[in-house]
Formats: sequence, C-alpha cells, structure tokens
Amino acid sequence: MTARFDVVILGAGSAGAALAGMLAGAGREVALVEARRFDVGGARWVNDVPPWMFDRAGVGRPEPPERSSDPMPVTILGGAPSARLAVGLRPMWGVDMRRLTERLRAEARSAGAEPFEAAALDAVEERGGRLLAITLRARRLSGAELAQGQPAEEAVRPHTLRAQLFVDATGTRQSLLRRSSTLAADCPAPAGADVCTAHQQVREISDRDGARAFLDKHGVAPGQVLTFLGLRGGYSTLGVIVDADLEHVEVLTGVGGGTSHGRASQLHRELVGRERWIGRVIYGGGGRIPIRRPYDRLAAPGLALLGDSACQVFPVHGSGVGSGLVAARILAEAIAGFDDPGCERATWAYQAAFHRERGGVHAAYDVMRRATQRLDARTLDTLLASGLVSQQSTAAALAQELHSPTLGEIARLARSATRAPRAAAGLVGAALRMPAVVALYKRYPTTVDVRALRRWARGAAALCGHAADVRAQSRPLRAALDASST
Repeated sequence: MTARFDVVILGAGSAGAALAGMLAGAGREVALVEARRFDVGGARWVNDVPPWMFDRAGVGRPEPPERSSDPMPVTILGGAPSARLAVGLRPMWGVDMRRLTERLRAEARSAGAEPFEAAALDAVEERGGRLLAITLRARRLSGAELAQGQPAEEAVRPHTLRAQLFVDATGTRQSLLRRSSTLAADCPAPAGADVCTAHQQVREISDRDGARAFLDKHGVAPGQVLTFLGLRGGYSTLGVIVDADLEHVEVLTGVGGGTSHGRASQLHRELVGRERWIGRVIYGGGGRIPIRRPYDRLAAPGLALLGDSACQVFPVHGSGVGSGLVAARILAEAIAGFDDPGCERATWAYQAAFHRERGGVHAAYDVMRRATQRLDARTLDTLLASGLVSQQSTAAALAQELHSPTLGEIARLARSATRAPRAAAGLVGAALRMPAVVALYKRYPTTVDVRALRRWARGAAALCGHAADVRAQSRPLRAALDASST
C-alpha cells in the first residue's frame, strides 16, 4: 500500500509530535510514525523545561497536572561539607512527559496528521542522494479508533510512504540518518564521553519521618531541589526532590559515558536501597542521551534531523525536550515558504537558522561540558567551595541561556581563581572560548554553499576542540553533498 504526504515524521515523541501539529496546522499533509504504540511514544518521566522554550516553540505552556512542579530553590552539594552552592529558584518547570506528549499528539491528530504505530522500517529509497520514500510495516490508525481510545483493529501491514521531506525524530536510534547515503558519514553516532545515561522516577514516600531526616541531614526543606555532583565522575548527578506534602519524591540520576563508574540506573538503585523511606514507583523511565554539540549538518535534500537524532540536547545537563520543541518550530518556520519542503534550499535554511539561533549556545556549553567531564570529585568540590561555580552562571545553564557576567562577577571569579588556580585553569579556559564559539555559529552559511560550509565546519571543529569532528573535517565533505549542490 502506497501513500503520499508532504512530510513524513518518524518518531512521535515531544519534538516529532509538536512538528506534526505545526505542519499539519499550516496545511501540509503529514504522517506521524511511531515505533511503539501511538499512545506511549516518547519519554515517560518528568523532564525540566524552561518556560521560555514553550513560548519560542509556540507550544502552549503546560498546566497542572502536566506541569508537575514550579520553580523551586536548588542546592548543589559535592562530597565535602564546604562544597555547597545555593542557586536560588530553579528557572524551569517540572513537566510530566507522558501528559505533554499526549497533548502534542492529540493536537497533531486534530490538525490532520495521520498516525502510524508499531512501525518497523524496512527500506529507504533514494535518488541522487535525496530520500524519496520509505517502506515499513506499521498499523495505520483511524481517527475513530483514536477518538474512542480503543485498540486499532487493523493489522500491521506493509506501507510505502512517499514524501517531499522526511524528518528523523527517532532519538538515539537515528533510524533514517543511519540509512542516509548523504548524511550518515558526516554525522558520527555519539559514543563514549558524548553519551550519558539518565534514569528518573517518581516514587511514593513510605516513611515521612525518614524523608524529613534525609532532608535535615542535607540542610534542605521539602519542596526544594537537592543535587549531588561528582558521585560517578565529572559528568554525573543525583537529584532528589521531596514534595512539600511529603507524599512523593522525584529521583533523577545521570552518568556520563566517559566514566567507568556504571550507569545511571545503578546509581538510582543504590540510593533507593540505602534510603528505605523511598517507596514504590509511580512512573518513570530512562535511556541513553547524546550530550555532544549538534551536528554541523542537520539536513540534506529530502531529510531533516530533529531532537536527539540531531544531538539537539543541552550538553551540560542533558536536557533535550525544550531544545527539540524549539528546533521543531525553527524547522516549521524555515520550510514554510517552500512548495517543496524537502528541496535543498529549504533544508539548508533549517540547519542555518537553528545553528545561528541555538547551535552556538549548545556548542559553547559543550566546550564547558568536556572541560568539567574530565574532573574528579575532589576537583569538583574545590570548584564549588572556591566560588568558581557561581549562582548566576549555574542559573543561566539551567535556563539554557548564555551568561554574560557583570564586572563585579568577573572580579569575584578572579579572586576565586587565585584560591584554586589548578581547578580554575580548565574552567576559565573553556569560559573564555564560549563567546567565540557563539560568534562563529552566527556566521553559519545561510545559502547553499558547500565550500563555505566545509570551511565553517573545520573552524567549528577546531574551536570547539571536539576530537571526532576534527577527524571528520580533516577530509572533504562527502561527494554526495557536492553532487547535490551542483
């Protein structure tokens, strides 16, 4: 069975579902394809998202119970008693991703997007490096079945979907990217230090006195965020939020792949086994998250990458939900004026717009991420105790914004650096490079120009110091790109 669409989106998580609603609402014929059941695609845990990102994406701000928590005080702890930082109010909302993605999928369906579930990709069809069609086995859902909330009666069948533009929003599977003759070689799969594992659960509190004792021990109150750094190397975190009513606790663990200290799920199990006041699981989940800077190339004729597939994840804390929503809006805006949304000018416009608006901020913080990822627990304690990690810079990172320190802050940081010169060296060097990285990304080529992109990519790899990209850019961009632009 063959069906034709303007745009086919693989991945019905938050980014893919949001894009489907945007494009269908603008009059495009859209298919939204999910590997799992359509009603359970995407993340199934709580994710922290700065409110401004919903506004930029044009996505309605979540309301309770979709918004599970508001800004609350944050305390960061290291291993030593002096390694403590009070950040102030967290500039993010806790968002129940089950409810957010359910809302976005419902909006996409209401706008006219056609859903496919239980999809398994079999083959892709390309011509001249451009993706033209995909063949998959999937269940095509009807509007009546979705409205009634009933299981679809149609069996999983072979489908050939033809479209002008395909969007890979499949996360770390990168289902279309890995089959692209044009993009795959220039977008290396994240590995090693460029990947983290994360695990998040919402649990009942089975012993309120035990929860109070835990909070008292660490000097925080219910309804506050307690974050431990460096438990499993430089890029590792353990976050605990006990709600104000002492009924639920959120536990978040994250461990960078560059460490040899185990996965986030192991860190999670250790905490729950140690703190017996933590009760049964209500909901949650986890997975692998890319934490490198976004790929230099986010698109090719007929194909665009979105969300985790594009490494559009904020590097210093591995949050990709807000970034994926913003990227979906940028993609929708970039292709809006094109009759053929998959033509090279349209897809190039998307990657240029994203990199000029958000790519530089991501890449700048990736420089900082790699500088801190190599640190041991003792050095992290020194940074916290000395004041080199400031309240202002931490709040900006949580908000996914670039921090511009005042003269007073610079003076305080300089004094802190003299107290801990060895710990400061890498941090200060990374901080000094960050504005230059942002400035370089503002010069991403805006028109189809292979040679200009080649020069820009080599400069970005060198300035950002990303070894995988330095190796990739030591050779010319793939011949397929040259052919597609002639």
